[in-house]
Amino acid sequence: MKAEDRKALILECSKQLFSEHGYHKTQISDIISRAKIARGTVYQYFKNKDDIFITLLENYFHAWRNILVKRDYELDFTKITAVDFLRHRIRTTLQFFADDHELCNIVLRMGVGLHESIEKVINRLERDILTIVKDEIRFGQRTRNVDENMDTDLVATVLGGAILRAAHFYFVQERDRFKDTTVDEIAEGITKIFAPGLFAKDAWTKPITSAL
Repeated sequence: MKAEDRKALILECSKQLFSEHGYHKTQISDIISRAKIARGTVYQYFKNKDDIFITLLENYFHAWRNILVKRDYELDFTKITAVDFLRHRIRTTLQFFADDHELCNIVLRMGVGLHESIEKVINRLERDILTIVKDEIRFGQRTRNVDENMDTDLVATVLGGAILRAAHFYFVQERDRFKDTTVDEIAEGITKIFAPGLFAKDAWTKPITSAL
């Protein structure tokens, strides 16, 4: 097995165990057993359990950010409206969480009461996520689709929190109950809640770039 494949195996098994049993109850010995590797193999790639957990979190954030950029390249900003873009971003993020409910569970549920080093990483990632949301709101203000007096910190916190909470509810907490509910349906519901208070009236009909 190649080194990168072995490292990926360790991360995959760790992800499964952290999701199933939580951070504190998962031990390095559990990861070794699940991955069927020698104990020393883990330490060839990671310092300790914290290092594994932090790597999972950081990989997840970078993968989410990359998928946003990739999906944005598929859009024609001369044709879509600001409301279309909001729906698109919500749907992309929800689908990202839906595609890996184990990591969704880890990222959205286990950030409280962990070691200081891990909490620092989680706090940094949360700030980075909010920064991305705030940048999009400011873009909406520059294109006159969003009220220039809108509190970007408040909107980013509420909107980001709603998306993350919905993802955990539908894809982890009540996954079996809502197994027939589609990502499109959830994204549409969130868009209908936030769009009326966020956008100017013509943001529903005019292309985003028409105001640039």
